[in-house]
Amino acid sequence: METKSKIAKSSSISVFCFLLAVIFWYLLRKFFLWQEGRVLLDLIYAFISFSIFIIFSLVYLALIDNRKLVLPSSFFITFSFLFFFLRKEGIWVSKIAIICYVILIFILFIVFNSANKNLIYERKNSIVFHPEKSILKAAPALMVIFAILFSVVFYFNFPFMDKDGNITVKEEHVEKLTKPFGEAINRYIPIYDLEMSVDEFIVLTTFIGLPFAMGEEEEELRPLVDMEKQF
Repeated sequence: METKSKIAKSSSISVFCFLLAVIFWYLLRKFFLWQEGRVLLDLIYAFISFSIFIIFSLVYLALIDNRKLVLPSSFFITFSFLFFFLRKEGIWVSKIAIICYVILIFILFIVFNSANKNLIYERKNSIVFHPEKSILKAAPALMVIFAILFSVVFYFNFPFMDKDGNITVKEEHVEKLTKPFGEAINRYIPIYDLEMSVDEFIVLTTFIGLPFAMGEEEEELRPLVDMEKQF
C-alpha cells in the first residue's frame, strides 16, 4: 500500500508539473504574438508562470526518485514546448528554427534528468540533507538553458522579422511606436504632424511664430525669428 500510495503521489506531482509547463509555454507563446496593448501584461503573466513552474520543477526533481516516472514526465514537460512553437499563424516555422528548438529542448530534457539524478544522490547519501541548498545548486544549469531558449525564441519571433529572416520595419510599426510621442507633442504644438519633414516644421514655426505654444507655467513661447525686424 505504501508503494502504491507513493507512486500515486509522485504521479500527481508529475501531472501538476506538466500542467504548469503547458500553462507557461502557452503564456510564453501568447507574449511572442506581440499583441498591441497587451505586450507588458503578457510579459508579466509569462514571468509569473515561469517563476511558479521553475520552483515546482526543482522541488519535483528533488523529491521524486522513481526514474521510470521522471523520464516520461520530464519528456512531456520539456517537449510540450514544441506543440506551441513549431507552427506560427498556421504555418510551420523555418527548418533552422525547428532544428534549434529541438536541440535546445533535448538539452533541457537531459539537464532535467541530470538534475534529478544529482538531487536524489545527495538526498540518499548526505548525512544531513538540505533540500534548499541542493535545489540552489541545480538551478543555475536550468536557468542557463532557459535563458538560451528564450533568446532563440525571441530571435525567431522578432516582430520586425519577415518569413525569410530579414528585418523589415513596416509603416504600421513606425506609427504604433511614434503615435504616443506625436500626441504628447501635439499638446504643446498643435500644428505638429508626424509626416512633416524637419525643414517643413522649422519653416512653419518660423512664419507662424507659435502663438499657441505654451511653456512652463503658461509662459508663451516666442518665435524663433523676429519677423518684424527681418522685414
